[in-house]
Parts: sequence; structure tokens; C-alpha cells
Amino acid sequence: MYCPYCGVEHGETVEFSREEVVPYAVGGSRQFAIRVCRNSNNSFGGSVDKPFAEMFHTRARRHFLGLRGTDGTKPSIDLSGEMQIDGTTFRVKHTINENNIGRPEILPKVSTTPVAGGKLVTVRGDPRTARRILEDNLRTAAWGKQVRDTDGKVLKLEDLDALLASRTVEHVNPSILKTSSSLGLML
Repeated sequence: MYCPYCGVEHGETVEFSREEVVPYAVGGSRQFAIRVCRNSNNSFGGSVDKPFAEMFHTRARRHFLGLRGTDGTKPSIDLSGEMQIDGTTFRVKHTINENNIGRPEILPKVSTTPVAGGKLVTVRGDPRTARRILEDNLRTAAWGKQVRDTDGKVLKLEDLDALLASRTVEHVNPSILKTSSSLGLML
């Protein structure tokens, strides 16, 4: 049988499969297909169809039109990138999937600086994420370490909300982030 993809007349031992002329994942029909050798079909599927279906514009179009892939799921859209807040660049993680739009997550900037008697951990970013990081630091400090704020006051887990409230800044722009925290703790 002849394979139009590789241009070879194959013997009976070569396996053939159906190839949708317009890939199913981008709205093609399984009814309009040609027969090609399985090797060529797999090769073109991995090197042409898949990269095309995974391009941002194609994924977004497929998502909003409800075009499901061969596995039955709607593609997600990755809107992740970077943004500037007060002169600092933050990574933003934001994915829209089948079940929800999702909330953009500002990935925090965490820096550690050695200081006399310990280290200074500074967390900048979304207050909820900063809180989670600081909670982890306070919990691990329960093993004999003390955590102090930059003023030298010893902190406990129950002090965290008050500390965050005092160090949280409201942002008018960008609208994606209403508040951010910049906290320094000495461990």
C-alpha cells in the first residue's frame, strides 16, 4: 500500500493507520482521513500536529471553542509571565483550565542574607504566599531557634497576622495584585 506522507509503496507487513487531514485536536473530523503508514503518522503527529496544537493561539482558540484533545480534555491556557511592582520584577503564574479561571499567583522573591547570630530572610510578594513561607519558617523555628522581626522582636506564629498587616502595601497598578508584602525575619 502507498503512503502519501513518506512517498513509499509498502509491503503487506507495514502497519497503516488513519490520519485526519485536519487534526482532531484542532477541530478536524475523524470522517475525513487518509491512510498512511504508522511510522509516518507518528512522526508527523509528534513533529507537526502536536507543536501546532500546543501553540498559545491554537490552545486558546481550542479552549474557548471547547475543542477537546484526543484524551477528552479541554486545553489549559498558560498566561504566566513577569510583572514589575515598585521596580522589582516578579514571576506571575496564571493558568486557565477547564474547571476555573484561576487566580493569578505572584511568585514571591525570597532572599537570605547572613547576619550576626543567624540569617535574614526577606519575602516579597503576594501576602498569602508570603504568609505561607513565613509560617513554615516559624514552625521550623520551634526546634530551639528564635525568629525575630527586623526590629529584633521575637515572633511567634500568632504574631504573624499583625506583622503582615503592618508590612502590607496596597497597589493601585497593576490591578492583578492589590497588595504585596515585604517582610524581613531573622532566623
